[in-house]
Amino acid sequence: MSYMDVNLTNYTGVREKKADSRKAQTAAEAQRAEKERLEAENPWSPFDYRGDLSKNEPTQYLMFSKFLYDKGFFNDMDDEQAGKMEDMLRNIASGMDSIRGDA
Repeated sequence: MSYMDVNLTNYTGVREKKADSRKAQTAAEAQRAEKERLEAENPWSPFDYRGDLSKNEPTQYLMFSKFLYDKGFFNDMDDEQAGKMEDMLRNIASGMDSIRGDA
């Protein structure tokens, strides 16, 4: 193999690749710090959605359902009643799941 056989398509160089990696890491750390700051300022409530739908994180209805489950809301319901309640939560929350805010 000679140096003429090396494919340099889209190769930017090690220095640039490392700089891009550092920029991405710095941006991720800043985003994480901002999220932690916002969470500290605003205690969690079942109405908060801090997930990222593009990463298939939990939907809003699951957040409501878990909150209600943890509070014992479903304890006296049979499977059919609980299913109907979750269907209702899913319908109510579907609009919220379609909105993506980057606040």
